[in-house]
Amino acid sequence: MLNFYNRFLKGIASIQAPLLKAISGRKRNNNAKIEWTSELKQSFQRVKEHLAQATSLAFPNSNATLSLQTDASDKAIGAVLQQHSNGFLQPLSFFSRKLTPTQAKYSAYDRELLAIYMAIKHFRYMLEGRNFHVITDHKPLIYAFKKKSEQMSPRQTPSDDELQQLKQSTSTSLKLKKFTLSETASSIHCDISEEDIRPYIPASLRRRVFDMVHQMSHPSGRATHRQIAQKFVWPSMAKDIKEWARTCLACQQSKIHRHNHTPPTRIPVPDTRFEHVHIDIVGPLPPSKSFRYLLTMIDRFTRWPEAIPLQDCTANTVAKMFFTHWVARFGAPRLITTDQGSQFEAQLFNTLAKLIRSKRCRTTAYHPESNGIIERWHRSLKTALMCHGETQWTDTLPVVLLGLRTCFKEDLGASVAELVYGTTLKVPGEFFSSEEMSSDPRIFVEDFRVIMQKLRAGPTSHHIRPKLLGP
Repeated sequence: MLNFYNRFLKGIASIQAPLLKAISGRKRNNNAKIEWTSELKQSFQRVKEHLAQATSLAFPNSNATLSLQTDASDKAIGAVLQQHSNGFLQPLSFFSRKLTPTQAKYSAYDRELLAIYMAIKHFRYMLEGRNFHVITDHKPLIYAFKKKSEQMSPRQTPSDDELQQLKQSTSTSLKLKKFTLSETASSIHCDISEEDIRPYIPASLRRRVFDMVHQMSHPSGRATHRQIAQKFVWPSMAKDIKEWARTCLACQQSKIHRHNHTPPTRIPVPDTRFEHVHIDIVGPLPPSKSFRYLLTMIDRFTRWPEAIPLQDCTANTVAKMFFTHWVARFGAPRLITTDQGSQFEAQLFNTLAKLIRSKRCRTTAYHPESNGIIERWHRSLKTALMCHGETQWTDTLPVVLLGLRTCFKEDLGASVAELVYGTTLKVPGEFFSSEEMSSDPRIFVEDFRVIMQKLRAGPTSHHIRPKLLGP
């Protein structure tokens, strides 16, 4: 009788648990007497009361919103499927099941997760294809849907995988407002929950936005997310961008997935911008419009990079390009760090350094790690160029440099473009400019000078863990 009416009885499995325990393990024709204790008597009495007061179930409405309320104890799990009708909850059916001895040893989190899993499995014929809410009194379960599979125990993974297939909606803090573009009659929805207005990207255009930003210099997933999140927004964008960056074929073919473990050293940080410049030469590269080399330069304070194509790497060419593309734009540096290449050891380059009152700093021979800031940037530059495929690298170099200059740096807390220009560079496809700059150049210069005087460069971050040596 109980098995037939169990869908009308709330929590019946927990109530009849003592009775089931008393007859468990007994054979069908076993006529041995059962010791009738006060606990069994109380359980039997409560079962009869529940049968007499069975809940009246409502008739299912296919248009009503469903909610599934679950709970678990140390003996059993239970659930009630309800529908919303005229502001009230009407029960449709009950479910309960006694826990096995192994399941009874589960933690409270695992028992509550099991209750949701078993309840959805039991009512799947009514829930599948419909939107419904799961109500639980165990708040940590809210974060179960956000966990990765590798963060769960082997016991939790099967339950969570099936629940993830049913979960479609996620909570969001976005506040969308409709804006009309001034130049056209079109409108666009933007997020106004933060100070900066960011366009909301529909699902059909999200991959195109990612490709537009990521394919400039092919940065990491985290760097790509920081760069896109400054300009655009959509729900779960961090998860989408990380997955797309991880599956980028060009990145997989070009990048070296390892870390060079070198002893961390501390090089003095300059006090002002463009005071200390690192210079090196990349090449020979595959010929592109008669260019085979790159003269690379990077400022130690702002990390601003330059890459100048060269037809040859003679001392005359290197000295001329350094003066034309760096000294003429950023001024004479106080310190120049180079390796001991023949171009930099030539008399012409040393004469130029003396002429502009710059001091030379030579790195250890055959030890490129001592000029690590520019050597590490070479890896980012080369992989970004390789990601563009068989195109001429001189054609893709400008857009790669734009991507590297606008990429957010975790250790700096900004992009290198912000440290040089005081504002972010506008990338292709950007709709809004959040910076409000003064129309008076004198006011802008005064404010910019005050900000730059307070700015201090941080030491270069080391991407290795320090090794602790015992006595």
